[in-house]
Amino acid sequence: MIIDLILVVVLLIVWFVVGGRVQDSATYHPARYDPSKRPGEGSHKNFRPYTAADGRRHWGCLIEPSVPSDSPESEIPRPGFYIVLSGNASTAMGGVPFFEGLARRTGCGFFLVDYRGYGFNEGRPGETGLIDDAVGAYDTLKGGGHFRDDRGVGVIGTSLGGAVALALGEKRPVDSLVLISTFTSIREMAREVVIWPIYLIARNRWRSQDRLEEIVSRPLEKRPQKIWIFHGRRDEVIPYRMGEQLAATAGDLATFIPLDRAAHNDAESYALPQLEKILRDEPLSSP
Repeated sequence: MIIDLILVVVLLIVWFVVGGRVQDSATYHPARYDPSKRPGEGSHKNFRPYTAADGRRHWGCLIEPSVPSDSPESEIPRPGFYIVLSGNASTAMGGVPFFEGLARRTGCGFFLVDYRGYGFNEGRPGETGLIDDAVGAYDTLKGGGHFRDDRGVGVIGTSLGGAVALALGEKRPVDSLVLISTFTSIREMAREVVIWPIYLIARNRWRSQDRLEEIVSRPLEKRPQKIWIFHGRRDEVIPYRMGEQLAATAGDLATFIPLDRAAHNDAESYALPQLEKILRDEPLSSP
């Protein structure tokens, strides 16, 4: 018993001393672009700069709304512009074909955020940093006139990006939230793969369920108009029950959409038909 206790204490000390970087390395898997190319060249024409909340200059991908500027506003779906927050090991440029197709079919515009440490961006990813990136992208786009009003933006977040989306929704007003394959918290995720008691001191918390609870408890005029939550029944990374838990937390404000055939990495593809209806403000198909 004493030996076991000493082992636990040693593990905790090591985790506190060197665990920060170890946890970050285990949590984040930044994908990088070919260093021979820079934003604005060739196929990278979509790149636009944004300033993170902590002052760092980063790059993301802008897809302009495809509806002509002289079209009546009533023809443009609300909110009409979405910030896209991708999952781990993903890049903004990797999502451009998917969202360019959505832009053509729905008339919506999108800004795909590359986090710090991802794509061309410098820095080391962490919870505070990624939230600063999302908030900075929001403020940059709002300052550039991409939102029709203070609530004229939606947010789409996939996997880790869903957690970032909820953190953004906690700090800035948004019209709608779309969450795809999102976890309830890093602590709960850690319980799936890490022995007790290490998960109790996880450096990256990502309290998605707590943030969602705070968002939906706000007065009607200060919370999103609607929340959609997708989750694949075959998700091998983030348990399906976490999607159900998030939907239960959001209550009547949320629509939960199970993806019967989807695993983790193909959930966006299976969500596409319903996602397109959401962006076009059309009734969803029956499951």
